[in-house]
Amino acid sequence: MIDEEKRAAILALHAQGHGKHKIAKMLGISSNTVQTVLRSGAAAIPPMKRPTALDGLTERVVELFHQCKGNLVRVHEKLLEEVAGVSYTTLRRFCARHGIGQKPKVPAGTYDFGPGAEMQHDTSPHKVVIGGKVRKLQCATLVLAHCRMIFGQVYERWTRLTARGFLSAAIAFFGGAAKRCVVDNSNVVLLHGVGKDAVMTAEMTAFGERFGFVFIAHALKKPNRKGKVERPFHFVEHNFYPGRTFTDLADCNGQFLDWCDLKNGKRKESLQARPIDLFAEERLHLQPLPAHLPEIFAAEVRSVDLEGWVRLYTNRYSVPAKLIGTEVEVREYLDKVCIYVGPRLIAMHPLLTFGTRDKNRLPEHEVDWTPKPRKGQHTPIAEEIQLRAADTVFGGYIDGLKKHHVGRGAQAVKRLLKMWQELPQESVLAAVRKAQPYGMYDLKRLEKMALKHVAGDFFQLKFAPDADNEEEK
Repeated sequence: MIDEEKRAAILALHAQGHGKHKIAKMLGISSNTVQTVLRSGAAAIPPMKRPTALDGLTERVVELFHQCKGNLVRVHEKLLEEVAGVSYTTLRRFCARHGIGQKPKVPAGTYDFGPGAEMQHDTSPHKVVIGGKVRKLQCATLVLAHCRMIFGQVYERWTRLTARGFLSAAIAFFGGAAKRCVVDNSNVVLLHGVGKDAVMTAEMTAFGERFGFVFIAHALKKPNRKGKVERPFHFVEHNFYPGRTFTDLADCNGQFLDWCDLKNGKRKESLQARPIDLFAEERLHLQPLPAHLPEIFAAEVRSVDLEGWVRLYTNRYSVPAKLIGTEVEVREYLDKVCIYVGPRLIAMHPLLTFGTRDKNRLPEHEVDWTPKPRKGQHTPIAEEIQLRAADTVFGGYIDGLKKHHVGRGAQAVKRLLKMWQELPQESVLAAVRKAQPYGMYDLKRLEKMALKHVAGDFFQLKFAPDADNEEEK
């Protein structure tokens, strides 16, 4: 099929009196083509009309389209009940030709921003090899819309704390903030609503006021509004990660920062300049940094459990044992956890990886779980020392005697020494040797046993039988 320009040339040459064969030779086309154009008498290409089984059924197709809620598969099934031999491909082409269910195409708009007018922020999940293991991380970037300067970092999880920490680092990197920051409709920044009706959380609103800018959310399903930050994610995923190795998260972020410096210094064809050169002009229009930039943290109130731990999410951090049962304030930073009682800092821990159910106990919070000796156990009285020195048999008997009596058993030990001093020593030793295997620590009965031994050796004494000395007979 020839184009409209040649069709117009055929008609012009024919009007000048040239024949169809000469026209065909002059234009390098067939005589039949020249004759077809001359018959139509118009330079415009006539619409191609191919008969289909749906000709004349336009209103019926539109009616079924609305009944089936735009599902062409269901429309095709309904049509087969009325018109035989209609293929699904024919139905799709028919709908496209007549504009049934077709959305009008609108050209994409362009957004131009003056220096310091806007910055755009977004996040995207990426799978990155860290330390030889594939980990799912959140990649966050901030782009100055005028000069296209980019700053990016990766995080294990994305919360309002990490969002504020990232934005604080990015604004410090640029040396100031633009007047507004465009974000998506994420609940990390938004409290409720979408687009122009979005309401930001109190934390993010206060954060923006500190740096002199406001957050705005783009309209729903209009991601092109922040297209300056959308495209770099594809670039990061296909240019930064490949060919690089990362030992840990800090190493990855360090290399990411170097990569941002490298790309900010390269010429962009769309800008006909380097972002770093345009930034020299834009930085004069940025909102200046506050005189003091405090560390970003999130505070929680926790109670110290019976084991001396403070729980934060899935991990536990130690505090002094004297604070068991006390409520403390836990401040979570990007890289550490600080625990306060009132205004006083009592413990500082490195931030443990989220979800590991790990513990961190500081050396000063270690507890010696070995049982402590009872008072006086290591300072025996003089009578005990004297008895232990007199004979080894007294050592085991005194240990049992002290366990049998309340406290240190001092009175019992003194009475045993008096017995040792007043009665024949051999009889006392014999009584102790006999009593110890049976766990007999009644000194009154021990004295009777010693006296019986003395009576047997020196005198013919008769003792009245009683319940206490039945077993000595």
